[in-house]
Amino acid sequence: MDVNRLDPLADRRWSDFLERAPGASVFHSAQWLGALKQAYDYEPVVYTTSGPGQPLTDGVAFCRVSSWITGKRLVSIPFADHCEPLVADPEALDAILATVREDVDSGGLKYFELRSRTPLAKEPIERGRMGRSSEFAFHAIDLSPTEDELYAQLHNTSIRQRIRRAAREELEVERGRDERLVDEFYQLLLGTRRKHQVPPQPRYWFRILAEKLGEGITFHNARYRGKPIASIVTLNYRDAVVHKYGCSDQAEAKRCGTQLLLWESIKAARADGAREFDMGRSDLANEGLISFKTRWGGNQVGLEYYRFPAPTGVDEPEGWKARMAKKAFSRMPDSMLRLAGRILYKHVG
Repeated sequence: MDVNRLDPLADRRWSDFLERAPGASVFHSAQWLGALKQAYDYEPVVYTTSGPGQPLTDGVAFCRVSSWITGKRLVSIPFADHCEPLVADPEALDAILATVREDVDSGGLKYFELRSRTPLAKEPIERGRMGRSSEFAFHAIDLSPTEDELYAQLHNTSIRQRIRRAAREELEVERGRDERLVDEFYQLLLGTRRKHQVPPQPRYWFRILAEKLGEGITFHNARYRGKPIASIVTLNYRDAVVHKYGCSDQAEAKRCGTQLLLWESIKAARADGAREFDMGRSDLANEGLISFKTRWGGNQVGLEYYRFPAPTGVDEPEGWKARMAKKAFSRMPDSMLRLAGRILYKHVG
């Protein structure tokens, strides 16, 4: 079975295929891939068994990451929690993975990585000579129940009471994608990332996302007496809405801005016809974040990433190197922390 490569930014067949492909997400889209290329110079490529000029029947999207720090590799897809291989035929998947393996070997790449939301069967993993590289918890909320039913499944004290508290605070909520909203979001992001002892994504990444995704991205900002206190970013594609980023002013946490923004976003997603509210992945060691997402009524499942060549062990997000880096980041002034983000994110996709 022949396998071909195409440029998803130049070949219109890719976007046409995504409109009808089960499992397609915003992370497959030409808009997301174009943002990665513009911001980080990642080279997108799609492997397919469809011939040149023929309508696509399958495809696996990757980005080529070339870093002098972390090496050269193929990732499906950088900065995406999941990116399904859009291949229904097992033989086609085997042929595609064989070709990707050849490109890894011939191109001097360290590995390729698949970030499939649907667990891969044992057979393609073994035939592809892949091994598990990382594992996470993943949460998504089914939006098919009524709004009242969705509200009833929220945890009473942790979520419903805080939504009511936010209403009493008379917070102002604004949604959109203009520069002012992006700036308010980014200032809150700086504080949140400092709290977590990691650099923020570069400011231009969010500007590029707003340009590329257009109506597919929304910044939701909450203000108290004119002061921004919480912000979340959602991505919408077909019938799913993804909660991708969130940040807040911890000094104003008692006003429950994040809870209000999430609930208003869930209601809006359902009203717009979305079937799912994707809350993303969580590190298994982050029990607080997992508990927070579970209390929204989301279904929790495992999320596993796979690599070729098979790694010797599963990545540990909090190894000693990560702990040392966090200590250094926690002591940096804001200007240095922003600079670290501009330098490092290109290398960690």
